[in-house]
Amino acid sequence: MYCPACDTVADSILVEFEAPEKDSLAIWSGRARVKQQYEHGEPTCMQCGGILYLVLPEDEITCPRCNKGIFEGGIAWIS
Repeated sequence: MYCPACDTVADSILVEFEAPEKDSLAIWSGRARVKQQYEHGEPTCMQCGGILYLVLPEDEITCPRCNKGIFEGGIAWIS
């Protein structure tokens, strides 16, 4: 995941299941049971506490490196 606040890429647990699941269809369809303690809001950066993004949001984020460029977010569908 990406943290625009400190310009780093970090690993983060988004969801943990009660049992290991090898069937991605079970995960996408909601059949895999999620551990309740891991259902939480937005993941945060361990370095700075900023919000981590897997996909950039639809609103604009200024580039932390040059402070001029703008990241354009949104969801892209893959088939």
